[in-house]
Amino acid sequence: MVEVRHRRNHAVAGLGLVLSSILIGMGATQALVKISGPAFSVDLLKKIGITLRSSGSFGTDSQTTAILLACAALIALCGLSLLVTRIRYLGLLWRLGGLVGVALPAVFGYWYWQFIQNPTATLEASNTSIVEKIAGTIGDLTRGVVWNVTPTTGLYFLSAGVACGLISLLVPAGRKEVPVWTEQNSGLTPPPYAGYGSTS
Repeated sequence: MVEVRHRRNHAVAGLGLVLSSILIGMGATQALVKISGPAFSVDLLKKIGITLRSSGSFGTDSQTTAILLACAALIALCGLSLLVTRIRYLGLLWRLGGLVGVALPAVFGYWYWQFIQNPTATLEASNTSIVEKIAGTIGDLTRGVVWNVTPTTGLYFLSAGVACGLISLLVPAGRKEVPVWTEQNSGLTPPPYAGYGSTS
């Protein structure tokens, strides 16, 4: 007796999450923004988790980098688990884990894009008392000062990784019908190969 069973295939979502983890990891280890304009104290940017990487280029500080890499590792683990998962409802568990891993990089990415759009407002919102201690008065420091802040490769990688992860999580699982031979109430032996006894 042949019984047809339905198995789920999460290969597309799994591969997408693995790619997402690679992109987020690359973004976390590279410069995110490039800043040019009037001189300022680098300590100001530490309040929003940005530190100097090279001349004029800034990336995430060590703590933020570690968090992003941990998220990338979680996304990769969930993606690889999806590739081998065939059990119903277990794929949903890995997708939820992937969503948790993508959420934090998405928040960081949004914050950095906001900094690019309006750097002075972002600095003002960080911690007024610390800023005043470093540079006198926040009004003299930020208001009326124009910095040119542009994204670099790292931020593009980070944003692409987040987008790839979110899209992958929305990809539905494929379904595959697998014939399984059962001997229940039959007393017969399974056919020697698939398609045995069929006429075409």
